[in-house]
Amino acid sequence: MGENLPSGQAGKFNKYFLYAIGEIILVVIGILIALSINNWNEERQQNSKTESLIAGLKKQTEENLVSTNWSIKQTKQVNKDIASLLLMFGKPIEKSQHSNIDSLVNQISFDFYSYLNLSTLQEAQDNGEISFIKNDSLKFLLYNTSSISRLIKEREKVINNDKNTYLVPFLYQNINRKNIQTNTNEKLKNKIGESLLNKNDYSSLLSNTKFENLVLSRYNYSEDMIGIYESLKKFLNDLLELLEGESLNK
Repeated sequence: MGENLPSGQAGKFNKYFLYAIGEIILVVIGILIALSINNWNEERQQNSKTESLIAGLKKQTEENLVSTNWSIKQTKQVNKDIASLLLMFGKPIEKSQHSNIDSLVNQISFDFYSYLNLSTLQEAQDNGEISFIKNDSLKFLLYNTSSISRLIKEREKVINNDKNTYLVPFLYQNINRKNIQTNTNEKLKNKIGESLLNKNDYSSLLSNTKFENLVLSRYNYSEDMIGIYESLKKFLNDLLELLEGESLNK
């Protein structure tokens, strides 16, 4: 096109053409720089969100470890008390032992219970924030936390329902619950008084095969739950270690 123009006009055309090309290049470079800055800002904002999420998950996991340690401690105490009661079956019972037996019988009605606060994790799963965590091992544990919690709650429900179906009806028929509660709680005794009805005949009760089987069942369940809670503790410790590693890398 510039070849058919006079030399002066051709020179001007070439200058305009080069100028236009230069303008286009500058615009493209400007767009690329703007996109790069925008992407950098978005990445920085997302990294900030992820750091906050890691901090929140770390705090929540530490709290859940405290709660799990409490469940382990309580369940081990119940397990120990049930074992002590099992050792008394078929043996002569002295009246001086009744107060101790009241306490042990009270323990076999214990509900197995654990509590995990998963609010931060649940929110992060719902809004997709977990996917921005780069550590695959950490993401794997986080994605499995809710499932593990659900399985534990289901197991606790089965065991507690078994107690309410078999043990509790037996206790209602064969022992005086008011005496047990007031003998193990002085404040309650002052409020409602001791039962004036039949006292507990522990010599007979601890010679009852059905009761021994029910208590043994509770012992086995407590052993089961100790193992489950210990496994949960290990899982949470592994999770906390990865979360702390992520915090240090930021």
